[in-house]
Amino acid sequence: MTEKSIARSILNVDFLTAVHRITCQVEVGNTGLVGLLNDVHLSIFTVRNVYVSRLQQPARIIGNFEEASLVKANVALGLLARREDVGPQTYIRVGGTKQLSAHILLATTSYEVRGLVEFTSRLDPDAILVGGTGKYTVLYNATAVHVQYPDTPYTAPAMFVNRSLATGLGAIPKAKT
Repeated sequence: MTEKSIARSILNVDFLTAVHRITCQVEVGNTGLVGLLNDVHLSIFTVRNVYVSRLQQPARIIGNFEEASLVKANVALGLLARREDVGPQTYIRVGGTKQLSAHILLATTSYEVRGLVEFTSRLDPDAILVGGTGKYTVLYNATAVHVQYPDTPYTAPAMFVNRSLATGLGAIPKAKT
């Protein structure tokens, strides 16, 4: 497949690290953001129209760049304004046809993330946290709170979570969602 035959889209994304919020645009191909973030052959990726702020001062822009590179290993979360920008569902879940979901709390080294996880057979923490080759998992209708700055929650219809930073996962009972 030639470069010209690959469909490209520009997505608006907020990436959160342990200390910064990076608001930017990302160019993705047919596999969407899930394909870019989970590409095992790339350790960094390019973002454009970049605004950087500290998490403890979200209204203060400390940097503005036409283009920057981000290290995937240091990106804790990726927030999307539209669920359909995640990418093709075949890249997100494997096997089965019936889609199930559960509300979970996924803790990372810096964030507590609550959201809806989708699966095809049963809630499998092993598959969500460490299974397969993907570096990120996706939660829907998610809210993230930085443990040091709990007064500033981040919400998104779709949120990528860096699995290498995950410390645990728990299912939230239906009565508490």
